Amino acid sequence: LDLATHRSEENLMRELWNLPFEPYAPVRRQLLNIVRAVNRERKTAGFSRIPCDAIRFKRRILKPFELDVGGFQYE
Repeated sequence: LDLATHRSEENLMRELWNLPFEPYAPVRRQLLNIVRAVNRERKTAGFSRIPCDAIRFKRRILKPFELDVGGFQYE
């Protein structure tokens, strides 16, 4: 929450979007609570709010038996 008033809206949105978690429902709820807390801090400081679509709602589909996973090639 310390960064909420020290970073730009675009920077915070990028950081939230790139969090290394898959957005399963419990994770999404936690992230939405973080966005609400950030927006509370930003509103108090007079900054613009972060939209809820700054977090991912769809999971990335990974194939478990694919040889090239996350940029690493397995042999």
